[in-house]
Amino acid sequence: MTYNTNAATDAVNAPQAHGQNPDTGNRRSPNPPDYVVKKRNGRGENATWDRVGVAWRNQNGALYLRFHGTQVLSGGVSLYPVDKSEGGAAGA
Repeated sequence: MTYNTNAATDAVNAPQAHGQNPDTGNRRSPNPPDYVVKKRNGRGENATWDRVGVAWRNQNGALYLRFHGTQVLSGGVSLYPVDKSEGGAAGA
């Protein structure tokens, strides 16, 4: 199965999702996210994935999710691990 991503949504949220602070330029965050949060739109081969936030794993094992903007979500979301060695997101 092939997954398409919504390039417009990814482009808007890319600086925050990759640990860059848009207010201070391209400096990396001291605590980059562990996951990228995406919402699937549609079904089958025509499905697209919109990036809606990022997530971190806490010391107690819980996940902290931060959504970009004001989201109205129905259904679930998916978490994709961030490949920290390359600074990118798996499944992005």
